[in-house]
This record gives sequence, structure tokens and C-alpha cells, in this order.
Amino acid sequence: MYSPRYIVWCLALPLLMSAVAGVATNRSSADDKSVEKKTEPGHAKLTTGEFEKLHKQLQIKDQPWAAISWQPSITEARKLAAKENKPILLFTGNGHLLACG
Repeated sequence: MYSPRYIVWCLALPLLMSAVAGVATNRSSADDKSVEKKTEPGHAKLTTGEFEKLHKQLQIKDQPWAAISWQPSITEARKLAAKENKPILLFTGNGHLLACG
């Protein structure tokens, strides 16, 4: 079973990697004036400021759900729930990363 933190990270990682690759490409092409960078239609360039803003928004430690002490097993969760008299929220899936299909 994948933790919510893992799922969010896996969803955010490709976006972050694309942003980093875009910034790195922009910097390298700025250094080499002889290479003309062509932008594909429909793709916007990501500025360093936009990247930093996006990176800050993707920090999961600042998200409210990250403060929850997620348990990796149902056994541990049941013991903790009984001790603290709290309900259990159970995420299940079929093995697919996004639990769809």
C-alpha cells in the first residue's frame, strides 16, 4: 500500500523534473549564443521565479495532512486508534500507483 505522501511525491516529481529541465535548458542555451532554442507551440517557458514559487508550493512538509502520523500497517493503526480512541482511515488499492484500474 502506498502512503499518501508517496503518491503526492510521485505526482509532483515529474512536474518538478520538467521544471528543472526547463530551467537547465534555458541556462545552457543562454550560455551558448550560437544555438537557437525553439519553443514548441503550446509550451510556455518557466522562469526561475516561477520555478521557485512552484517548488515552494510543492513542499509537502507544509501541508496540513503531513502532520498526521500515518501508519504503514493496519495492525499498528488499530493499536494506535484503540489507544487514542480515534477512527481509522484506510486507503486501499490494486497495486497501481494511482489505485485506478
